[in-house]
Amino acid sequence: MNDQLQAQLSQVLAQIMVSVGEVKDFSVSELPDIAQQYITYGIWKSGITSVILFVAIIASVFVMKSGIKDLKNNEEIGIPKVMFSGFFGVIFGCFFIDNIHSFILVMTAPKVWFILEVKNLIS
Repeated sequence: MNDQLQAQLSQVLAQIMVSVGEVKDFSVSELPDIAQQYITYGIWKSGITSVILFVAIIASVFVMKSGIKDLKNNEEIGIPKVMFSGFFGVIFGCFFIDNIHSFILVMTAPKVWFILEVKNLIS
């Protein structure tokens, strides 16, 4: 009975090793295409995020101008407008600068960007 169990266990392990080898071969052959698709994803993600953040910064500037105008007209609503739009404008600006850095990296050195992304995924 024990010999039969060991024989079946060896068959299962052999099948697992063959399957792992096939998956590895498939992954290696598909790696360049996967890398290119991930780089394309990075370009689109960074580009769209940069545009959204830029629009948010512009909106913050317009709200701040409106708040300053309200303050000149002695309206109390101007103070929170200026404070919140200034705060969020600075936050959006920081994210925008960080995202532009990523966008420039993926556009000018996609292989380096890809290696850094893989490193971040692993760690």
